[in-house]
Amino acid sequence: MLMPLAGCGLPFGSDRTTNDEIKESAYPERVEQVGWEWQPPEDARIIDTVPVPTGVAVVLDDGYVVLAGDTGEELWRYRAQDTALAAYASRDGEYLALEVEDSEAGSLLLRLDPSTGEILEESTRDEASSDDIGVDDGSFNRSVDEGTMVVRSSRGPALTALSLETGDPVWTREEPTGCTTADGLNSSTDDAVVLDDVVVEAFTCAPSVVRDFTYTREEDDVVISGLVGRDLRTGEELWRFEEDFGVVAFQSIDHRSLDPLSDRHLVMRTLNSPNVLFDVSTGEVIGTWEGAVIGAQEDGSVVVWYARDGEYRRENPEGTTLTTLPNPTEAIPDTSDVTGLGTDNSIVLAEGIVNSGEHSLGPDAEIWFHGWNSEDSPVVIDVSQVGIEDTEAQLFTTAVPGAVVLSYSEDGDEGRDVLLGLT
Repeated sequence: MLMPLAGCGLPFGSDRTTNDEIKESAYPERVEQVGWEWQPPEDARIIDTVPVPTGVAVVLDDGYVVLAGDTGEELWRYRAQDTALAAYASRDGEYLALEVEDSEAGSLLLRLDPSTGEILEESTRDEASSDDIGVDDGSFNRSVDEGTMVVRSSRGPALTALSLETGDPVWTREEPTGCTTADGLNSSTDDAVVLDDVVVEAFTCAPSVVRDFTYTREEDDVVISGLVGRDLRTGEELWRFEEDFGVVAFQSIDHRSLDPLSDRHLVMRTLNSPNVLFDVSTGEVIGTWEGAVIGAQEDGSVVVWYARDGEYRRENPEGTTLTTLPNPTEAIPDTSDVTGLGTDNSIVLAEGIVNSGEHSLGPDAEIWFHGWNSEDSPVVIDVSQVGIEDTEAQLFTTAVPGAVVLSYSEDGDEGRDVLLGLT
């Protein structure tokens, strides 16, 4: 039940409701239809979506709206209107916070219950994180958990964990992580993500690495790349992985990304190199694959997209194929990407794959669900009702409790944002 709170003596302008009926949902095992559609208020834009226990938290440019995953019903909202400065969310959606401008202090940090919208904590900060009003891609941060945010810098400390409540450092790594398998190399911290109280730091070591994340390529450089897992609260090193690339072009390392697949699983993608799947809680390397790893199943199997062959394979960590799922011609993404970097915007569910393909925009837009039994015909879901005919519009898909959410976004002042929930 929505309980409106606007105008109830709040110390700042806001549009706020809470929810007192908590109903957590499971992630869907398959989808067959468009279950719901939602558009933001006319004066708001969608910045991102985050899974939460009851469904999906929609990050707006002035706050949050949380929808039930199975029905699309609005459960609660907190819109700070013209006082929102920044938003923070952990990968699992258990931590949601909004920073708002305050007339008596620098800013207020409000930690919100993801299921009810209640304010769990309210902290005053002497200095706001930004002078700009409104949440955008730059002021929405997901490298956070339990009130701690991790940032990296090219000129300051290589890696810093900040308390969101105070803005003060919790711990600092002044210099980039060095390599243990070779001496005399410079190092650079290239990326960092936070998963389940673990900071995963990506680093590169080579004679010609410099601190501003750029490289001067030397013909005989030996390149070492790796990851370090750190305790979010202390910065202590928990585990380490190093990979000796030998004498290679820096282009491969320059095109490396860290892609979280779950609260525990993270895949490292490097140009023209195998995908490496990690359990971040232990640092264990689960396996390496030539294709793009897109999912880790509860039974321990791994889902891999092989662009060259136009098919998905569910494999065990040793690489044995358990199930092969050829993609229908209409849904095959760009098969020219054989680098292992592309993930074709697919969503892995327990019983199959959701694929937006190349016909997910326009007047005849469709989405496919392919069950692991390849003898069954794919379920074709008509999503033309979204009414976005701009084939250049952005489409993002994410699995949340209760649904797979499609987020459509058109550019420009007149562009529309639309969410569809597949159930």
